[in-house]
Amino acid sequence: EQARDLGTLTDDLRKAGALRDQLARLPGPIMRPARPEAAQVTSLGDAPSPMATGLPGYMLPATGRLVSGFGDTQRGGGARVRGIALATRAGAQIVAPASGRVAFAGPYRGYGNIVIVEHPGGWTSLVTGLARLDVGVGGQLLAGSPLGAAGGDQSLVTLELRRDGVPVNPLEFVQSR
Repeated sequence: EQARDLGTLTDDLRKAGALRDQLARLPGPIMRPARPEAAQVTSLGDAPSPMATGLPGYMLPATGRLVSGFGDTQRGGGARVRGIALATRAGAQIVAPASGRVAFAGPYRGYGNIVIVEHPGGWTSLVTGLARLDVGVGGQLLAGSPLGAAGGDQSLVTLELRRDGVPVNPLEFVQSR
């Protein structure tokens, strides 16, 4: 029985290692805003309907102030931001932006705890800035389900939304409440 348990553990570790290798090949989230004063929300008039995209009820993962918008330039020039960043209060509850399955939950490359949620239709949300995780890999979530809590005094929560691996502006899919 112990040999079977060790075999199962070895298989689980191999699968986890393969997943970490896949995640390591992905570009990491961008944590720092370019200039908070430059982050502006533009008109969302021609955004596709969330029902047509397969993302009904998409929401922000936390309440906070937008400090970096999609496509803003990073500090010092360079790459464009592939998501948005929200300044939240310390310990704020972070929630799933839409229904889906937890593909990854844990620490990642100096970004602290992150959660990756796979949604139907090839959509994926990446949420960073969690000091505490309340979900595990494989968990099924509804939109608004708790993911965890934000970090310390100056909490910055980032959200990236991708369709088939291509970053898209999450603000175009957020439903007004």
